[in-house]
Amino acid sequence: MEIFAHETDVRKCVEDASSDCTLKTFLEMDPNLKENIIMRINESAAGMFLLVQQQIHGLCSQTSRKKARNFLDTLPASIDASASYDDSMKRINSQHPELVKLVKSALSCILRAIGPLSAEKLREEQAIEVGLCRFEEGFLNVDILLNVSAGLIRFDKESSTVGLAHYSLYPERLSEVESNELFLEALTRK
Repeated sequence: MEIFAHETDVRKCVEDASSDCTLKTFLEMDPNLKENIIMRINESAAGMFLLVQQQIHGLCSQTSRKKARNFLDTLPASIDASASYDDSMKRINSQHPELVKLVKSALSCILRAIGPLSAEKLREEQAIEVGLCRFEEGFLNVDILLNVSAGLIRFDKESSTVGLAHYSLYPERLSEVESNELFLEALTRK
């Protein structure tokens, strides 16, 4: 099954993200900016949710409207999923080691899951991996995981499941060494 981000999905992602980041201020100051963002991201991401999330994340890190517009102007005209994945992994690996460990552990759980992985099951897996004797309430906050996963992990609120942001991230689609290492690590930990 291929997951495709339509313009309405891009619009919702922009609206959701803009309430939590600097984008909110820019959009209040310049209402036309929102439509420009939606149009440019929709064109550049070509339906890939991972790219939509990454581009919105990049926009949210801009510190001025001018920088946000410049960021939009530099979005690629075509998809490069491999470069996008590499960019995500660089952002993940540049974080605090505990956050890197959290994301990689979650990716490992997602990759070895048979069928949909509930957020609750992921919490249990995470608790076991860090060696807790008992399940710690609120051990894994899904919002934190999403914020530090650089767009690689998605959360479906309706089904309360977590997964990879796009089908192209699954092992049979990945050629990057680091991803294959995660997959092999997941297989050996079963």
